[in-house]
Amino acid sequence: MRYIYAIVLVFIVSGCSVKQPPVTKYAIEVTVSQDLLKVSNGCLDKTLKVAKVFSPTTLMSEDMEYTEGKNKLYNYTQAQWYEAPNRALTKEFTEALREAQIFKNVQGYKSHGRADWLLEITLEDFMQYFDKDIAKSFVKVKYNLTLIDMKTSKVISSKTFEHTHDAKTLDANGGVEALTEALREAFRDSMNWINGICQ
Repeated sequence: MRYIYAIVLVFIVSGCSVKQPPVTKYAIEVTVSQDLLKVSNGCLDKTLKVAKVFSPTTLMSEDMEYTEGKNKLYNYTQAQWYEAPNRALTKEFTEALREAQIFKNVQGYKSHGRADWLLEITLEDFMQYFDKDIAKSFVKVKYNLTLIDMKTSKVISSKTFEHTHDAKTLDANGGVEALTEALREAFRDSMNWINGICQ
């Protein structure tokens, strides 16, 4: 019995001394240059409410996933999102629309105020991809925007945006940088699309 207790003690002590590797958390932040926007005044008499982003369950978590080959899905063990992509993109869309000054007022999804239009956002893809040899990597951002008239509940317009971007480095940092660039391009096109509807 003396030997058994000694072995158990060794395991307990060694377990307490194990240090977990640090986890780097990445925030999603997108800035769209006003110079790239085609501003119109057609929606300055309307208010817009941005709905919470719909997404697959994999994008409702802080876990940062990537795809290897055609169908192998993994989690980064030392990298996470600071905020789940669906929540972060809800905030980023709302802030980008406010900064674009397309509408008289832009409300967040928690607002109880009345709005003329509702923007529904469905995030379909927000992922880093590696080839089967892990020699190359790219990212894909894909989402659908639907503008709805709140008074009639009719769809005003709907469009899907998709952008890809090569990752400079084969790691989480390279993926985040590429996702930021792809998202910036998608946001620019989205704002200009909404501007076009207002004309």
